[in-house]
Amino acid sequence: MVNNANAERVTIDTELEFINKDFKKKMDNLVIAEVKQEKEQAPHS
Repeated sequence: MVNNANAERVTIDTELEFINKDFKKKMDNLVIAEVKQEKEQAPHS
């Protein structure tokens, strides 16, 4: 999802899995939603 007027976007992560050499863990009931906003830059003096 993207908001072109306010320079922000939303990411949604589902069906996450964590895997290493010893185990694999699937996170069936976990959802991560993140709002990302562009930082305003301070004016140069």
